[in-house]
Amino acid sequence: MAGSILGTRVLRTEDPELLLGNAKYVGDLDLGDDTLHLVFVRSEMAHAEITGIDTSAAQAAPFVIMKPITG
Repeated sequence: MAGSILGTRVLRTEDPELLLGNAKYVGDLDLGDDTLHLVFVRSEMAHAEITGIDTSAAQAAPFVIMKPITG
């Protein structure tokens, strides 16, 4: 089959750092003590209309910072 990529060697430029243990992963980054973490929650119902979100439990939890999304 002309033009097939099956069986063709693919040179990957990121492999040497990964194989030698020199690659940086997100978990390796020192982001400091003031780093915020973000969580996205997806709806369990397809095409559902969100009419409200109860954030009272999150607001009552320690170290939670609530920032409204604008734009």
